Parts: sequence; structure tokens; C-alpha cells
Amino acid sequence: PEGLKRVNAALGVFEEYLSRVGKKYVVADHVTIADFSLITSMTCLEGVGVPFDNFKLITRWYETFKSENPAEWAIAEEAMKIIQDFEVNPPDLSKLNHPVHPVRKAKK
Repeated sequence: PEGLKRVNAALGVFEEYLSRVGKKYVVADHVTIADFSLITSMTCLEGVGVPFDNFKLITRWYETFKSENPAEWAIAEEAMKIIQDFEVNPPDLSKLNHPVHPVRKAKK
């Protein structure tokens, strides 16, 4: 719940940004490199099922990107399918020995 609260706060900032800029895409009326990094983030959110349909400008921007950039969206969509598969079938990370982020053990 706390993580989702933070995600929604970030989406709120992005929504406000889009409102203030007033462009079709993030910084212009054509797709730029700025859109690609945000598309990556949004495909991750969509892949794990985070709803963002309450953010009308984000939804419009995202759907515009998908429809007007089919070749680029095909790449992002394939990555999203992999993320969705990981969400349903998480990999076993129990033997991961990360020096900074130790694996959280599942509660039994």
C-alpha cells in the first residue's frame, strides 16, 4: 500500500507536468527521447497491474504513443509481456546474495 501511494504521487506529478506543458508528448508535439524513458516506466506499471486510468492526461499520452508509434510500441509491449509473466510466475531469488538489498524471505 505504501509503495502504491508513492507511485500514485509520482503519477500525480507527471499528470500535473503534462497539464502545464500542454504538448501532445512529454516535451513537444512529436515523440522525443524523453517519451521513451517514461514509456518504459509506464509499461512496467501496466505490466504489474498498477491502474493509472484516473490520470487522464497520462492515459491520453500513453495511448497516443501506442497508436502513433506502432514499431516502438511493439518493442515495449513485448517487454511488458515478460514483466507480466514475472508478476504471475516470479523467479526464485531465494539464493540471491546481493550486498545491498538482501532477499526478503517469504512469510510462511
